[in-house]
Amino acid sequence: MYEALPADFFLLRRPLLSINDYISVQDQLQAGHPLDSILRTVYSAPHCRHAIYYASPALHQQLEGWMSNKLSVSPDFLLTLYRYFVRMATRATPFGLFAGVMHGQWLANPPANDSTATHLRPVARLSTDYLCHLVATLTQLPHIRAQLVYRPNATLWQSGGAYRYVGYTEDDGQLTYYQQETPTHPVLTQLLEIARPGASIAQLAGVVTQLGSTQPEAEDYVTALIDNYLLVPTLGVPLTGNDPLDTLMADLTALNGCQEIVAKLQAVQQILASHQPDTYTQIDTLLQPLGLTSPVVVQCDLLFQGPQQALPLALNHQINKLLPLLTRLALPKEIPLLQAFRTRFYERFGDQQVPLLLALDPDSGIGYGHEQAIPAPWLTQPPWPSAEAPAMPPPTLPTQELYRLYATAMHRQEQVVSLSRAQLEALLPAPPAALPYHAYLMVSLVEQANGADPLVLLKAMAGPSAANLIGRFAHLDPQLTAGLVDLAQREQQAYPDAVLAELVHLPESKTGNLLRRPQLRPYEIPVLTTSTLPLANQFALSDLSISVTHGQHITLHARPLHLPVLPRLSTAHNVHAGSLVHYRFLHDLQHQTENIRVIWQWGPLAELPFLPRIQCGQLVLCRARWQLKPGDIDTDAHWEQWRQTYRLPHFVMLGEDDNELAINTLSPLGLAQLRHSMKQAGHLTLVEWLDATQFTHAPQWSRELLIPIQATRVTPVPNPAISTTPAVVARRFLPGSEWVYLKLYAGAAVLDTLLLDGNVTTLVDTLQRKQLIDGWFFVRYADPETHLRLRFRCFPAKIGAAVKLINQWAARQTEVDQRIYRVQFDTYERELERYGTVTMAACEAWFGHDSAGVLRLMTLANQSQSEWERLRMGCLAVYALLTAWQKTLPEQIALVEEWRELFLHEFNADKPLRDSLNDLFRQQKPQLTLPDSIHEIDLVQILDHYTRQAAAFRAQHQTLTDPSVTEALLPHLTHMLINRLFPDDQRRHELVVYYFLHKLLKQWHFSKPPQPGV
Repeated sequence: MYEALPADFFLLRRPLLSINDYISVQDQLQAGHPLDSILRTVYSAPHCRHAIYYASPALHQQLEGWMSNKLSVSPDFLLTLYRYFVRMATRATPFGLFAGVMHGQWLANPPANDSTATHLRPVARLSTDYLCHLVATLTQLPHIRAQLVYRPNATLWQSGGAYRYVGYTEDDGQLTYYQQETPTHPVLTQLLEIARPGASIAQLAGVVTQLGSTQPEAEDYVTALIDNYLLVPTLGVPLTGNDPLDTLMADLTALNGCQEIVAKLQAVQQILASHQPDTYTQIDTLLQPLGLTSPVVVQCDLLFQGPQQALPLALNHQINKLLPLLTRLALPKEIPLLQAFRTRFYERFGDQQVPLLLALDPDSGIGYGHEQAIPAPWLTQPPWPSAEAPAMPPPTLPTQELYRLYATAMHRQEQVVSLSRAQLEALLPAPPAALPYHAYLMVSLVEQANGADPLVLLKAMAGPSAANLIGRFAHLDPQLTAGLVDLAQREQQAYPDAVLAELVHLPESKTGNLLRRPQLRPYEIPVLTTSTLPLANQFALSDLSISVTHGQHITLHARPLHLPVLPRLSTAHNVHAGSLVHYRFLHDLQHQTENIRVIWQWGPLAELPFLPRIQCGQLVLCRARWQLKPGDIDTDAHWEQWRQTYRLPHFVMLGEDDNELAINTLSPLGLAQLRHSMKQAGHLTLVEWLDATQFTHAPQWSRELLIPIQATRVTPVPNPAISTTPAVVARRFLPGSEWVYLKLYAGAAVLDTLLLDGNVTTLVDTLQRKQLIDGWFFVRYADPETHLRLRFRCFPAKIGAAVKLINQWAARQTEVDQRIYRVQFDTYERELERYGTVTMAACEAWFGHDSAGVLRLMTLANQSQSEWERLRMGCLAVYALLTAWQKTLPEQIALVEEWRELFLHEFNADKPLRDSLNDLFRQQKPQLTLPDSIHEIDLVQILDHYTRQAAAFRAQHQTLTDPSVTEALLPHLTHMLINRLFPDDQRRHELVVYYFLHKLLKQWHFSKPPQPGV
């Protein structure tokens, strides 16, 4: 059970302007006042113009030109200004100056709150992406670089004869991570050991010169280690602790020859403290001589100051009474990636304690999720929808009961369904068995026009951290910082047998503003990020290890502690969007046994045109909402009919992702906004705006409360083991029989190299030359561990000799590359249901031709200068199969489109993913269509041979079975082709191949097909 922390704090969030300001503008519009004159009045207030600056400096420049009558603007510009005005008058979510925060407390008899008495205290800071650019520039200055201290990359670990680590590149603030390795060497090993506590370039180069190198050679060697991220500077942009600019100035003050730079940064601080955007260009004047190439970017947060914000303790007690009910609304937060990892780890390592870096390495360990051993730009760039998100969340109440409530409301023409507490308790499931010690409750308070106690609208309830949505504002108010530190201390006390450590990582510099927060805990886990805590209080990734006890529970260990470590992330952002795999894993780990997520779900009713409000006393569990299709608003008549049919209120909120925009449904401007959004999204969701339904002419603001809550007891519950049921097979070939089946376990990149280096081809050639086999093929697979499957059809009298030779070959491979950690002879189970009984042997013969053809294509692609060549060959090879199956271009287009749509559905493809794939095709079209000037003749010969073999196989197959069966076989063949061609994540590769090939086929249909070599 939860309780709100008594006599503690909450965070109030409210917009810059009041609801009264919004209603006043609507009244003016209804009275016929032109929009431009209304907006001129709104933006005559300096704080409104400044709010535009922090949202968009370019728009602010246009605004200033328009306000001074120096610039004429378009209607779209006015609509943008209007949307921003609505944002700063109706939405409480903090953003720049549009909305801000205030520390609040519970009092038995609070004084009347007068929001008009508050004044604004904006706090401007250099944006994190600009700070990263500044630090990167400073570290390249020779006199600073020579004095910096460097340490080994925190992801560095030794695997056999190589050091493996994570490097990264940055492009416009977006970081791209990649696995890297370098051979071990005594000199390198010694330097890494010396650099562990920190060392300068001169110190490290001195060690190299003592080993016989010249000074320039030594300095070049150390510089190469830095440039390749084996060594990283301690000077960085810390996300926790003091303001990073203060930290940077303190670090520079300790260096020689940096007084002038420090003075410039002090001047920058003074400019920021003025809160005058028109002076910020002076920052460029100050810093560009240092070598900065990007204009300054300033981030701003808003604190409301004035009389202490207090709410009645009676409201705190009322919320306490609601919490047991809310916990029963909790939906299970399952993390399939974590569950799959636990199973794979235990199958591989059992009860062993394994270094985290080894476990998460996609080549030597088991990786995490869809981490690619060999990054492919056509897979890493598109915004793939989360595979974890279910197509339809489970309903909050039993479906039958939801239908009954909905039907009753429709019959009575009611827009509010009122349930008693007893009714809800009778319908809701039992509360979760385990709750995180801390969580947060986000509600909106809606003052009622009749003077009754305010309505409490549930916005969210989640854990395990109570600080997620508060931490980034703590720099505004020491009371907030003190409250968060107290929360962290209480949480640590609740787990005496573990150490809680803050997870710190900057996935991309653009998100840094959301991630900056105080140092809340004594320990941190910095992931390729600077921490200002003492080294003894930092858990480097190389210090961490994991175990899975009895296959049930993942435990994180840290040297030299003897207690398990519980990671915590006290900030909120989309962790799975482009973050480093180690960060994603540790983030997910905090939800392993204790999590809570409360939100009302309508389940199968969610897409109905109208759903009523659900209310229990003063608690609003969900607002009424409406779903619109394009035909509902395409004409004024349709809109008016729809609005009256569903009794749409005067004012509603338009939901756009996690944003909401107030809409006047009786205004032509409101209808124009809806049509604009409909054109972009294809459908709209409207929700009731409770503040507007209770509006009075007294000053009124939209208000949201973030309330920290804590559990009355902590009950950790281990996750259950995952069991699997073996599939039934039609026919088997046991080891020692006609089919020899070898499995080699390693990371995808290792296995790809094994295929590319000709080792497999050499083995096959030897077996065939000695007349030991008359067929073979390979398949890439994960069950769940990544491995390569080699199958050889032996002559019955020579099985022993074949097995001996294959075994000797496998032993040599494991000696040469210890990353091949397991070799296994296994039972070959034919897929007779898929490939047919009478046609199985013919299909296996084709698998051999396909395997040999793919190996030739891979070898050719590896010789190309373009990383897109393998994708191009995948498209052309599928095209070759379609041609061999005698499909005309229109038939090919229709068939590939069908396959494409099936895969898009599989990946829950949304509009952003489709748009990204379309953009990617346009950008990379030359890579996919222009011939390779060096290897194109070879490619033509390979594809021609491949097409002829495929056509011969099709003809043979049709003689053995019905032609329709042969036709149905085609998608299975293209699927296996792509499986063999690409090293991992083949389902996504297959989607991209079909998506791009469909575009190429349409292009070829309307022009002469550009065959390879043309």
